[in-house]
Amino acid sequence: MNLKSYEKGKRFENFIITLFSQLFKVVSHNLFTENGEIDVVLEITNQEPFWIEFGGDVFVECKNWNKNIPLNEVTKFCHKVSQARLKLGFIVSVNGFTNDAIRTLKNDACNINAPLVVPISGTDIEKSILKREKFDEFLKEKIRNIKYVRKY
Repeated sequence: MNLKSYEKGKRFENFIITLFSQLFKVVSHNLFTENGEIDVVLEITNQEPFWIEFGGDVFVECKNWNKNIPLNEVTKFCHKVSQARLKLGFIVSVNGFTNDAIRTLKNDACNINAPLVVPISGTDIEKSILKREKFDEFLKEKIRNIKYVRKY
């Protein structure tokens, strides 16, 4: 499509809001803070034991870039989540993440004092939709994949 980058980004954010609103209450969109813009603020309203650990609000960062998201962008988002004293954040990238960005998120997931920031790629979402997977189960799997250190 011949859309401008800004328009593509807004459409991507709206898609992510629609997707996440299946499970969470959308509190805010494009929230400007001292630490920068937060694309989406969600509230966990699900009382399942899995979600209670994370409580309260969740930030979502949407990246509609034509390349993998580098470490510095992931680090900026992690800082926003940490400064807000949240326990969970999702960074969603149409084209995925660099290896060092993923490695850093996995290492940070081992720190019980740091928020858990979960990377989600466009390919992950596409596969989930094609499998007709419940969004709740999809997110739980993504959280477990970053949270648990696995030996391959």
